[in-house]
Amino acid sequence: MTRIALFSDIHANLEAFSACEEHALQEKAELFAFLGDHVGYGPDPERILDRLIKYRDEGHIVLLGNHDEACLTGPQLMSNHARDAILWTIPRLQNYHFEFISSLPFTYELPPLLLTHASAHEPEGWHYLNNDEEIKHSFKEAEQPIVVAGHVHHQMLYFEDGEKNIQSFIPTPGQVIPLSTRRRWAATIGSLGQPRDGNSASQYALFDNQHNTLIFHRVPYDIDRTIYKIYHRGLPPTLAERLSKGQ
Repeated sequence: MTRIALFSDIHANLEAFSACEEHALQEKAELFAFLGDHVGYGPDPERILDRLIKYRDEGHIVLLGNHDEACLTGPQLMSNHARDAILWTIPRLQNYHFEFISSLPFTYELPPLLLTHASAHEPEGWHYLNNDEEIKHSFKEAEQPIVVAGHVHHQMLYFEDGEKNIQSFIPTPGQVIPLSTRRRWAATIGSLGQPRDGNSASQYALFDNQHNTLIFHRVPYDIDRTIYKIYHRGLPPTLAERLSKGQ
């Protein structure tokens, strides 16, 4: 049996990361999977990447996100706030950080899961997994019955019913959800470092691959400290305001 902690969209939020890491370990997580967007928006990109390098070296899973890629290619086609945060982030990274980011894959198969940052359909295109058409595209591309993604900063669970229609629901935190592999599922596990559902508490999920169950979690953290660092390290103040409102 392996309990897999699923983290995504950390966005350089060290306090949120530490709180979710502690929570996952208390829940007896044995493997961590980090689904991309490790940097951007938040004030601690170097420390987050250093943590993830250590995790990967210990055999855990780390994927690429679009904000991570933007540190290599430049923040083209990003919103103004996202662009400004990436331009702030880039000069703070060392060569080994860039080498680490450039080594990260888009997807990872961990049966019965396909792990990805965005949609499994053209993962390099960063399509949002938040509508029926994209869900169906992901199901067509994925060889595994359960697609797990981040990118949209919301927690949601989708499944294909007997008539091949896509159904969805917002999961209740802490509820154990059995995922029968006889049908197709897609889960967006939310954002650890910048939730956008009006609740500032961190989001992550825990998958049990013996029983094929998924639990979505919300974890409070020292958000005041993160906000303080955003203001005092020269990031756009709007990023602190959004964080406090869960937007």
